Amino acid sequence: MQPIWSSIRTNDDGWLEFVISQYGIEQWRQRLIQQSLPTLEVTSEHKLPLPISVENLWKLQSGYELCCRWQNLHHQMGLWETHDQIASMEANNVFSTGFQVPSPHLHTLIHGLLDICDRWDEAKPPQLLQQANQLIQALEQCTAITRPASPAAKEINHWLAPTQIVLKQLLHERLSYHMAAHF
Repeated sequence: MQPIWSSIRTNDDGWLEFVISQYGIEQWRQRLIQQSLPTLEVTSEHKLPLPISVENLWKLQSGYELCCRWQNLHHQMGLWETHDQIASMEANNVFSTGFQVPSPHLHTLIHGLLDICDRWDEAKPPQLLQQANQLIQALEQCTAITRPASPAAKEINHWLAPTQIVLKQLLHERLSYHMAAHF
């Protein structure tokens, strides 16, 4: 198994900087798609939905729905990515290339996804909702400025499946809400 880091170095302040590799971030993305995030042990008295505002519930559900609609559109247009990115990277021996993001909006989306997953176990629902709102805002910015048939859409679409999974698990597993049947 290849390392997740492309390099580790000391910065000017003496702190260690870990530079994630393109291969490492793709491994993380695949793992997120294939395995669900851990759920907290919930007693029977805590199975009721946690109280959140209607606005926050709407944002979470509409963010999830945006991921679904965007991916369906991409699939209908025949632009769906079917090859295994990790196998492609292994075949091309791409292990030490530092992770590069083509746009600042996509960078914000990926950062938001990493942030919410990193704090998943320890964060309380209000903090997770704040992080989810930031993730949804980044998602909306990415999709609003990108035409579905553009080359940038392929990069965005690549990150929508894990975003969709995180939003769904937040609603179902952490907050105990069901998805709206139709929007």
